[in-house]
This record gives sequence, structure tokens and C-alpha cells, in this order.
Amino acid sequence: MLALGAAACALVASGCSHGAALMVDSVSATRIVSNDQDNGKIQVDVEVRATEQGGGAIGNYCVAVYWFTPGVNPEFVPVALAYPFSPSRVLCSDGGNEPGVRLDDGDRRVVRFLSNETNLVPGQPFRAQANVGTIIDAKDESTP
Repeated sequence: MLALGAAACALVASGCSHGAALMVDSVSATRIVSNDQDNGKIQVDVEVRATEQGGGAIGNYCVAVYWFTPGVNPEFVPVALAYPFSPSRVLCSDGGNEPGVRLDDGDRRVVRFLSNETNLVPGQPFRAQANVGTIIDAKDESTP
């Protein structure tokens, strides 16, 4: 994957100088139960880990959560940079030097998302993914 990452960095000029990737290490989801406007929303924590062949910063990256229609088997949905007809939450960074934003080789970060929807049904599939350029890592999970 790192060799492919280097090619992708050269092709899309994402700002990395070596093979870079952002791996999804773990995903946890919780349904919010409260007396306010967040009741029924889904909170998703995505733990990511940066890898960079030269030991430096990975550059621009995105972390996202996409919900699929109930009944869809995500195993048959190819990994893509975006799923335009899917409810989603996305965080992208230019890889700047702000604390908690720049990711160097070996760095870990937990990105927390909160769905906009309150009608996501238990068992509804979703995909948590991270990308650097066109290098994408993803994990498929079910809504609690």
C-alpha cells in the first residue's frame, strides 16, 4: 500500500513526499439518549493511525462516516472518496501544524462524529473511512 501511496501523492499532489496513508484502527458507535435535540442521533468515534514512509507528516487527509440504506450489504459497495446519496459526516484537514490536526507517522487520533439524523435504524450499515489523496482505508459497521 505504501508504494501505491507514493504514486498517489505524485499524481494528486496532496502535499506528501513519501508513501502516506491514514488507517482506520477502530470504530465505535453509540445511540444518544437524552432530553435534548441530540436524542436518537448516532455518535461515532473513529480512531485513525497515520503512516508515512519517511517518518514525517501525512499531509492532507479526510475522515468520514457514511450511512447506507437499510438492507444494503456494504461488502458489495466499492470503497469511494464519497457516496453522494448517503447521509454523512466528513472532516477534512489540510494537515497544518495546529495541535491535534497535523498527523505524523505513528500518530493516532480519535475523530468524533454526530449524525444529523435521528431516524437511523438499528442495524443500518455505515462505513467509517479515512483517506490521504486516493488511498482509502475503511471499516463497515452497523448502527446501534
